[in-house]
Amino acid sequence: MTPSPSVWRIFLTYLRIGASAFGGPGMLPFIRNRLVDRLGWFTNDEFKTGLALVQSIPGGPLVQLAAYLGHAKAGLPGALAAFAGFALPAWAMITAFAIIYQKTADLPAMLGALVGLKVVVVAVCFMASLDFLGRYARTAMQRGLAGGACVLFLIGLKPFMLILGGAIIGVLTFKGEPRKPHIANGEPQSWKTPLALLGLYVLFLVGCALLESPMLRFALSMGKVDLLSFGGFGAFPMMYAEVVRARGWLDERTFMDAMAMSQVTPGPFLLVSAFVGYQLKGMLGAVIGGIAVFAPSFLMVMAAIRMKDSVLSSDWAHKALAGVLAILSGLILAVAVSFAKAVDWQWPQGVLLVLALAALARKVDILWVVLGGALASALLF
Repeated sequence: MTPSPSVWRIFLTYLRIGASAFGGPGMLPFIRNRLVDRLGWFTNDEFKTGLALVQSIPGGPLVQLAAYLGHAKAGLPGALAAFAGFALPAWAMITAFAIIYQKTADLPAMLGALVGLKVVVVAVCFMASLDFLGRYARTAMQRGLAGGACVLFLIGLKPFMLILGGAIIGVLTFKGEPRKPHIANGEPQSWKTPLALLGLYVLFLVGCALLESPMLRFALSMGKVDLLSFGGFGAFPMMYAEVVRARGWLDERTFMDAMAMSQVTPGPFLLVSAFVGYQLKGMLGAVIGGIAVFAPSFLMVMAAIRMKDSVLSSDWAHKALAGVLAILSGLILAVAVSFAKAVDWQWPQGVLLVLALAALARKVDILWVVLGGALASALLF
């Protein structure tokens, strides 16, 4: 394996990865190829261990994997460099979209493009729900959990209660094989770093509290979304529930526009928080949104690194996660239904939906589907 890179090189490497990370979890093979095969920073087993760990905890899996791998190369500075490098391009692009949206949302071309993007978002959500159902709701019990979660979310039950219930049901009823213990390399790591980071997070929240309302509520709300999101697309229902239903910071139409724009940016979908923050308090809100939506899961990664063997070998943890993912399958479907109800359906929208679904089913890159939908609708609507 090559010598450990500098923190600056780690940042630049992940900045490049983050700038091209379109398609969410579909980027994993590309990331693995660059870090394992081309740069030789990790073995395949090291990469797979990091991926297994971050998939066992909430938050955006790709940005958490960046933090985990950065930490493996250069400790906390490496984790921060990788985390920031991966997230920065998406944050910059979604913030730029928020600025443009606020100034041009009433222009005919923008309105036409957004009509098509909303239809594409419906298609993306439906395909994401089918993907989750295929992966995480294979048994009758899991499909029942998904269907029940969909119905209960649509009638107004809070997603936190559904996720908690899914975790409990998973632990009590799902069958699982005990995991093999993962043997740690080196001495146990100190908890001083996670505790110091927790202190910094508290100071960040205090700073938000000193600003004008609703910045503290916004930061706490985005942290809640982060801690209840699993598997990339799992962020959709959590963000929708907080931003539209619980807080009313955006109406459903504007939220759909924000989610549509997130599809043409690289990196984590959670960074819709920057769009929401900009609508609330300009650039300061966008910065707070970008930090608040990742800080809790970054802390969790730093803690998980120190309990890696326990997390990866825990049968209870894997069964609870299976229950949560089944619930999220239903929640994503519920959000797709909610988005579909918000579209003014006419025959052009119906044709565009069919074309988008067909393209996604044939594994066309989501970026091209989104751009094609925007272009077609800008010309037609």
